[in-house]
Amino acid sequence: MWIQDLREVCERCYDDHEEGQRLIGELRAEWNEASDRLEVETSLLDGLERRADKLLQADAGLGWGGWTTRSSGSPGGEKRPRRSDSMMFWIALFLGLGLVVLYYSRHQPFPEISGRFALLLLVAGGMLWLSITAPRETGESVPAVVATVVGGAAVVIGVIQMSMLRNDVIVAPFGGVLLCMGAISLMVERWAGMEQTEQIGSFAIASLLVMLEIYLAFRGLVIGVQGISWSKTGLRQVRRGLIHGPNGAISHFERSWDMEKPGSMR
Repeated sequence: MWIQDLREVCERCYDDHEEGQRLIGELRAEWNEASDRLEVETSLLDGLERRADKLLQADAGLGWGGWTTRSSGSPGGEKRPRRSDSMMFWIALFLGLGLVVLYYSRHQPFPEISGRFALLLLVAGGMLWLSITAPRETGESVPAVVATVVGGAAVVIGVIQMSMLRNDVIVAPFGGVLLCMGAISLMVERWAGMEQTEQIGSFAIASLLVMLEIYLAFRGLVIGVQGISWSKTGLRQVRRGLIHGPNGAISHFERSWDMEKPGSMR
């Protein structure tokens, strides 16, 4: 009888051993599957880290290189050159006009007026130059807006100085150049989206601006400084006690007497 009991016990132990082996096999299979998933996720994380490093390096290289890795509306973030050609044109325009105005200001009876305008142009050109090195791209219409605002203010102030006060003839013509360039550039940017009546109106405004600039250039650069302007500066030099010398009162009165030829810039 005890032999039968011993046999049953051995059979149960054998069955339990087989069940344990089966469970161990299942656990080992699950472990291997989890290890495989972990390796895949680790490789994906490594790939994402490498891609993030490349993006950071590309962003760090922006500014002087003039390239951007984010193109709006284009899949994949393809590289494209920044639109710096038009910006360089505006920078050259501001700096060139500033230097020319600074040169002509030395031949004016009141050089401080056109000198301040030249300084404003040089500062505006420098600010635009700094904007092309910024990580964020400057809008295409920003230089044109700046030129329109600065040029419009210069035309108003210059016309007052030229026609009413008769102190300066440089600010208005060169301010008109900026006004024409800025306003016409803004019109050209929006020309495709305008209706026919708007295009006709824009063309008429552009024509008026060009005619205004021709008048300002003729009035300021051809007719030039009037004799009364040098007389006013001569009186100012007398009040300052500067009588002799190239910038003395006598020299200014002599220039006033010599202002008989139109367009004299002395």
